[in-house]
Amino acid sequence: METISSRVKNGVKENPRHLLAALISLGSIALAIGALSYVFYLYYFYPRTYDAYVRPNTISMAPHVSGWIMELPIVDNQYVKKGSVLFTVDARPYAAKLARREANLAYSRQYLERVQKLLPKRFVTPNDVIRARTQVQADEAAVDLAKLDVSYCKVRAPFDGYVTNLNISLHEYANEGRPVLTLVDDSVWYVLANYREEFLRFIKPGMAVKIYVQSYPHQAFRGHVEGLAWGIHVPGDRPPVNLVPNISPTLNWVILSQRFPVRVIIDERHPAQPLRMGQTAVVTIDGYHKS
Repeated sequence: METISSRVKNGVKENPRHLLAALISLGSIALAIGALSYVFYLYYFYPRTYDAYVRPNTISMAPHVSGWIMELPIVDNQYVKKGSVLFTVDARPYAAKLARREANLAYSRQYLERVQKLLPKRFVTPNDVIRARTQVQADEAAVDLAKLDVSYCKVRAPFDGYVTNLNISLHEYANEGRPVLTLVDDSVWYVLANYREEFLRFIKPGMAVKIYVQSYPHQAFRGHVEGLAWGIHVPGDRPPVNLVPNISPTLNWVILSQRFPVRVIIDERHPAQPLRMGQTAVVTIDGYHKS
């Protein structure tokens, strides 16, 4: 038969085990809460998106004058420097027009000089002098316009960049205002990162950003937030889609969470890892302002 003293001894031996188990359970709960809090902190204060794409600024290059392509010293996907000739339109018709207008200007200037000398003798009226002077001004403007047309015959690169979508060949006819190629601006590259709307309050202009391009998964590009979009296209709106970003919402449980583009400027580039328009990227906000 177990005595009271033996029960007390056994209780003393078992209590430390119960206490240790309780401490381990509390510690596990505390670690779980801490881990969840840390994940929550990273999720909202360092938001990440996989819905991001590399973009440069691009412009469509079109001639200001129509004519046959006489020179085409570039090829598709070529890198060109600012001021380089992209193509040359046949300048002969415009040079002839310039010569004719310069001749008209020379005649109108001579005529103005004659009538000004005849005015004191009253062989002409003041209105004749005014008309002659007006004709000189009109001919001067016509000459300036003709010179501009001649200068337009050589289409030059307005910045350093890459030729793409070249869809014209030598001796083909180029029409005024119709694009013949696209030029990719190499001076500034950025990422349009589409973030769900619940993250927008944690993202501010100037925040530092880490960018991972899928072409170079082990190379981080540093950048900063330039700005957040103030609106996106909503289905059913009257304005055309191309006036505001058109981003398809994603199904997130039951609520459709809209995504807004955040423009991220890439500050750090690596020559060995060239960027290309449309590359898929992963963007993570660092949570502090760029210094």
